[in-house]
Order: sequence, then structure tokens, then C-alpha cells
Amino acid sequence: MRSQQRAHGHQHGRCRGAAALDGAQTGRAAAAGRLRRLQGGVVSGAEAVTSRPLLQRSELILDEELCLNLRGRLVVCQACSDQCHRDALQLSADAVDLDTELCTGCGGCIPACPAGVMRMTGFSPVRFLQTARDNRRLHLHCGASRDQGGGVVIPCFKLLDGRLVGALAGAGVEEILLHGLDQCDGCDMGDARPAVEAVQATLDQWFGDRGPVLERATAESEQDPGERLREDQPHMDRRSFLRLLGAKATSGAVTWFCPASDRAEEEAALQPFFQAEGQPQRPVVYQQLLADAAPSLPWLESGPLPWRGRTITEACSACLVCGERCPTGALQAVAGDGGRQISFQPALCTDCSLCERLCPERSIAVADLRLVADLQRPRGVLMHRRTRACSGCGQPFIPERDEELCPVCSNERDLDEEWLDMLEC
Repeated sequence: MRSQQRAHGHQHGRCRGAAALDGAQTGRAAAAGRLRRLQGGVVSGAEAVTSRPLLQRSELILDEELCLNLRGRLVVCQACSDQCHRDALQLSADAVDLDTELCTGCGGCIPACPAGVMRMTGFSPVRFLQTARDNRRLHLHCGASRDQGGGVVIPCFKLLDGRLVGALAGAGVEEILLHGLDQCDGCDMGDARPAVEAVQATLDQWFGDRGPVLERATAESEQDPGERLREDQPHMDRRSFLRLLGAKATSGAVTWFCPASDRAEEEAALQPFFQAEGQPQRPVVYQQLLADAAPSLPWLESGPLPWRGRTITEACSACLVCGERCPTGALQAVAGDGGRQISFQPALCTDCSLCERLCPERSIAVADLRLVADLQRPRGVLMHRRTRACSGCGQPFIPERDEELCPVCSNERDLDEEWLDMLEC
């Protein structure tokens, strides 16, 4: 059956291609998210928009405090700007700036970012997965699709990556028929065909012939007799819908502004970031969706999984910078009365490499994961250093042997002894 489907795909222009998880864990920092309107100039991390036109096009939210460049204080990642066909994103060590007059809202930057900085008000990967699940042959339309028939509509196919399509496969989807690729030429959203090809290439690398297939819909393709399910715009709950009706009835308003009330976003806001103190951490939803589906996916035995493990060598100085600045919460730092500790959960790691760049001792070692059982392991401790209260100043420090003084107090004692020796001379 699979071979017949693949042959059919070749006859009708099958797209080969790449990697996804969602907005479900936006955390309390959703309130601090930088909401970028898709009309009007350059906005920076200091600006935020709290309202939008209901039922109009989606908006991009930038949680720039998660950006690797800001956390590393150096521009080390340009994954989002590399995906932007309009050069609307400008990155620095201080901010993620979006030119909203250039941005078309294609969403290609969202799966590209290893830290999950970008989200979209009208597209929830979690909700999309719930809508599309159990469709063995999924008809997927982009916002520009002119094809007839039912299926699921998303803003642009650039929102897909190997992780999201892999999660669809875990939810029972075997084929995805893409409607709208013929409109890529001249589309404001840019050309999604290279992104689709990259997705299929990634799927083939992970699953070989047993993975899901992306196919271009043609004039000869069958249509879905069902309805169109919109996953390309904000969803309203009953309360917001009644408010909209009331506003139109009283004022005849065509466009009505209200706070975003997408159910998936509201549920996401209830889930807090990791580490209330210090820099916030939030799992990347694309990565989480794939991790949840991993046990049911037909991974190739010859290749590693799309996750990598971390270990910490004895050279570690217990500075904790890796765990404090990790954007996804894969690495977490704990400093208490008993000691200092770094823990790791592989399923949350996107292999952004920020920890390796920041480590002053170069003590972080990376290794491929090849077994789903390794991915499913609970959070484990990579490093623990016992601390002791300094007998001089009372501050905790890490003793190398049986020292009772911290390095600062020990140095002061040595200086005092040197002065005494000089005076005696």
C-alpha cells in the first residue's frame, strides 16, 4: 500500500522534504511576550500590543527573553532571520526587532527557532495536531489555496517541520496532500516549496520508507468531502463570540478590538515557565509534540534520534551558567544550602548548543541518543557539588578538600600573614 502511494505521489509531483510541537506551554511569560502587529513599522522588545482586530489575520508574538543571542550576549544564532524571505527580522545581542511592514506572517521563523522565541496568535501546533489527528490521508490547505473541498487550513506550509509532521504521523496521519503549492509563485508569504522539500528529506532521514509522505495536490487529486477546519486564525470561545455580536449590534462595527482569547493560548498561559527566579525557561512545543509521539514512530535503527544527550565532566566549576540560561528547561540549575546541582531532561533539549558556548570550563559533553527509552528517562542529575558555609564570612562555597574558608577569605588570610611577615622583618 505504501509503495502504491509513493508511486502515485511521483506521478502527481510529490514533494520531498524536513521537522514540530506548540504554544501549549507559553507560561506566565506570555504576559511578557512581545506581541508584534502585522501592520506598521519596527517594534522592539520594549514594546507590546495587548489587543488585536478579532477574526483578522494572525499576529506574531516574540518572547525575546528566550533568544540565544540575548542569553549568550553575542549573536550566535540567526536561524529565524535566515528563514525570513522579507528580511523583516533584525537580531542583536540586545533585542529581536521585527519590521512589521515587511513581515507577512508566514510563520517560517517559528519552527526554525531552537529556543521557541516566536509564536502566532492564529496557529497553535497543539490545536492543529488535535484537529488533524486520525486522518489517514490529510488534506492540508495553505491560506492561499484555491482548491475546493474540505480539510485543514493553516496560514502557510512554512509552519511545518519534521517534528510537527512526525507528531502527525504518531497521531495516525500517513499521507498529507498539500493544497496551494501552485500559488507559491508570487505569494506574499513567500515560496514554501523549499521548506516542504526539507521537511520530507528530514522525514526520510528519520523513518525511511515507513514515514509519512507529503504530496502536492493536483487537478486530478481527489477532494476531501468534509468541511474546512480553520487553523489559520484565532479561535473564539462562546463568551468572545457573544461579545462580538453585542458590539456589532450596538455599533454596527465591522472591526472590533478585544484582547486575544484563543482557547489554546489561554490554556497555555496557565502553565508557568520553569524557574520563577532568574531567566525564564519554556519547552519548545514542536519538540515536545515529537517527544510525546516518539514511542509510536517507526525510527530507523541505523540513525540517531533527533535529540542529543548531555553529560558534565569533572572539570565543571559549578558556576551553573548552563542551567540558568538554558531557554527550554532541558538543563536546570539548583543552588541550595546543601550544594549546587545541574539536572537534565533530554526530551526538552533542542541541541541549541548555548550551554557548550557558555561553559567556561568546556566541561559539557554531547552524545547522540539512539533509543527511545533514553529519551523517556526522567530528569537526572548531571552534576552535584557539596557546599559548606565559610567560617570567615558565612557564605557558601565549594571546598576542594577540607577547607573551612572560601577562596576570598582564604586569600585575605594569606595576605594578612604576608603583611605580618613583612612587619616582623
